[in-house]
Amino acid sequence: MESKRCNKATGITEEATRYYIASKPESAAFYQKNIRNHWGTENSLHWMLDVVFQEDASRKRDKNAAQNFCD
Repeated sequence: MESKRCNKATGITEEATRYYIASKPESAAFYQKNIRNHWGTENSLHWMLDVVFQEDASRKRDKNAAQNFCD
């Protein structure tokens, strides 16, 4: 699929070709709709993890996480 994205703040437009593997022969519009739905769900779930559960505030991603969370 060919995609085009415009950054509203900078006005820079990026174009990309994206490849997908599927076993169902459908139209590009069918896949576009389903891919957009997937990413809408994915983004809302990440928002929930970041805002509600404060996942971004977790220090477990540090290299010394095991030492930080002992005891």
